[in-house]
Amino acid sequence: MNNFNKKNIWFVSLFFTCFALNAKIGESIDLQIQDYIVNQWTQFKMNGSLQNIAELKNELIIQVKPVWEQSNVKDCDEELMIKSVQQQFIGNLSLKIQCESKNWGMYVPVYVGKLEKVIALSNNVERGQKLTNGVLEIQVQDVGQLNQGYYTDKKQLSNMEASRHLSAGQLLTPLMLNEMDLINKGDHVMIVIQKGELRVQMPGIALASGKKGKQISVRNRSSSRIIKAVIKEKGLVEIVI
Repeated sequence: MNNFNKKNIWFVSLFFTCFALNAKIGESIDLQIQDYIVNQWTQFKMNGSLQNIAELKNELIIQVKPVWEQSNVKDCDEELMIKSVQQQFIGNLSLKIQCESKNWGMYVPVYVGKLEKVIALSNNVERGQKLTNGVLEIQVQDVGQLNQGYYTDKKQLSNMEASRHLSAGQLLTPLMLNEMDLINKGDHVMIVIQKGELRVQMPGIALASGKKGKQISVRNRSSSRIIKAVIKEKGLVEIVI
């Protein structure tokens, strides 16, 4: 075997040895990154019990760009310092990885998703149709991909209507829905006057329609006096003095 072939074999052998070493180091870093993300979620959402951590690992989707593909990846003889650049726990993240003892660092792109039960439609609905339990269903989806928002509780939709025609199977987002009026003009309402701990109630009639938080005119049925009050819930308006 001539010297040229020996050098080629040595070079190829060295290349694959370095490649395998970097891959092994990268896998170790990947595991530390995954542990960091799980711990962050545990602190954010749960009480940290072993049962909850195991459940959380099954719900999280963690995709780390292979660290060993970066040319400056090196071994570290201490626990890595990991910090998220963004103030968020889900979606596309950038993590800053540092090894103080070896004086190196890098930024690693990571995608974090989470499987959650979200609300979708079981039937077609038309524009202006009120959403009831009969047209709603639960689906399990990666909420990291749901950039337009989503709903997790049917109670959130108790006073919502479709803003346009929607098809069965669609996941519901805030842009698809409109909040319905809690009180309609002519409704009989209870007027509550609140001053500190003193609370007085009297019957009234709504002179306008409105949603929660809107101020409308109401007529006191006893005195016929017209006053302004804020809609608190269906059939209830409040005046705070």
